[in-house]
Parts: sequence; C-alpha cells; structure tokens
Amino acid sequence: MTRAPNISSHGKVLAALFLACLLAACASADYNRKTEQLDKSLRVFNLQFESKMIDNVLPLIHKDEREAFAIDSLEFRDRVTFYETSPIDIRYFKDDKEAETTANGPEEGFNKVITKIRYRFVALPNNQVRTTIVEQEWVYENESWFVKPKLKPFLN
Repeated sequence: MTRAPNISSHGKVLAALFLACLLAACASADYNRKTEQLDKSLRVFNLQFESKMIDNVLPLIHKDEREAFAIDSLEFRDRVTFYETSPIDIRYFKDDKEAETTANGPEEGFNKVITKIRYRFVALPNNQVRTTIVEQEWVYENESWFVKPKLKPFLN
C-alpha cells in the first residue's frame, strides 16, 4: 500500500501563497480587461456617435434605452453637426456609491461610470453654434459596458 507524501507545514504555507498569488493575478487580469473594455467602448461610441453612424453604436446602447435612441436618432442624424468635443470628467461607482479612485484607477468592483462631456454643435434649423454639457451613464452588465445616451440636449 502506497502512502500519500506528508506535506510539511512549510509546504502548506507555500501552496497557500501560490494559490493566493494565482487568484490575485486572475482578479487583476479581470480588472484590467474590464477597464480596457470601458476605455474602448467609450472611444468607439463617442467617435461613431459624433460621426452620426447610429447603426454602429446600437450594440453599445443599454437594452432599456435602445428603442428610444433608435427613434430619436433619425432626427438627431438629420439636424445635428458637431464641431468640438471635450471630455471634462469621469466618475466611477460601485453599487451606486462613488468608488475610490487612486493614481492606479478606480477600486475593483466598479460597475457604473458617468462621463461628463462638453459638445459644441449646430442643430438645424438654428445655425448658431451651441455648447452643452452632457453626462453619459455607462453600466457594466453581463461582462460588457453599455451606455444610456441622451439625445434630447441636442434636439431642444
């Protein structure tokens, strides 16, 4: 009969440390993937939005907002021309409470972001350049980021 090897307490501590490092590395990789995905979603949405390529942004629209956005986007596409866009601020939230943010980024587990963006644009029939500040709300659901956009500030 073969006996299982006796693992010393030193070996158990090393195994526990290895497991802890492995779990930390996985958590860090998930966090990095999540922040990179947010950055990419923000850039793609805003570039396509400002170019009025509405069909391209629909997959990034939150399911609860998609129908209203599609309806209002027809008027938006015909009337609005952008001249300048400037990001002003970004705030991170974890379960609807503002998340701590350090030089390394927001705390782990954040699941909502609000970006504040200044737009200079013209909305026909008026030909004056207007400026408005819009807050974009982004939520993390099913391992993807979705925006809840607001078109009314451009159409009023």
